[in-house]
Amino acid sequence: MSNYAYSEYQEYKRKENVFKAFKNGITPELCDRQYISRPDLIKTLKLILTRNDIKSCFNLVEGEIGSGKTVSVIQACKEVNSERGGGVVYVHVGPGGNFGELLGDSFNFNFNGLTYKNEPLSKPTEFLSTLLPYIEKGAAKFKKLNGRPPVFVSNKGKVLSHLRNQYYLYTHWHLPSTIIGDIPEKDSIKFLTNNGIDHEIAKNIVSEVTGGNIILLQNVKQNLKDGLHLNEIKKLYK
Repeated sequence: MSNYAYSEYQEYKRKENVFKAFKNGITPELCDRQYISRPDLIKTLKLILTRNDIKSCFNLVEGEIGSGKTVSVIQACKEVNSERGGGVVYVHVGPGGNFGELLGDSFNFNFNGLTYKNEPLSKPTEFLSTLLPYIEKGAAKFKKLNGRPPVFVSNKGKVLSHLRNQYYLYTHWHLPSTIIGDIPEKDSIKFLTNNGIDHEIAKNIVSEVTGGNIILLQNVKQNLKDGLHLNEIKKLYK
């Protein structure tokens, strides 16, 4: 195979792989420890993920640390992919994660041999800018076949800002925002009781220690399983 033919083949594979990622739907895995059911919130997020209105092509989901925003978005993405047969690709970047590698893995995209302004790819925005034309082609093909646009999701804040700036040149552009608050009291109590914790103790913990913070709820659940008593837990998180 000549160098030209090989190069053309690689281009074809890149385009097909991006389309297939949208077609199949890609989301990170969730472990049971991470997930607390929030059906009302999931319903709202799914409405955002399935909008066809071009004015809503960018959406920002915000919330305090421990509000469960990342887990809720992942769960909503999973449900949309399951119910609609794909269409959502979520690139999740954990602490210390390499965005370029994770972006390539999610879309099964080979960045080898590609450059940004004739320089090797290094910054997250450079990887995204390089992939963006392929995403546009894959998204257009997906929409033509399915009658709806696919969705790209990431917990990397700079990614959304970069995408926004690629398409909107004026400075007073408003990014629609969805604020995720703490888990409702009844759901927090249910999470603890579903894990074998007495209802009255669960009510006390939620009222005086955790509130609706998912991280605190998970930590306290483990504390109780480890044998700590209620008063010890209250002192621990004072």
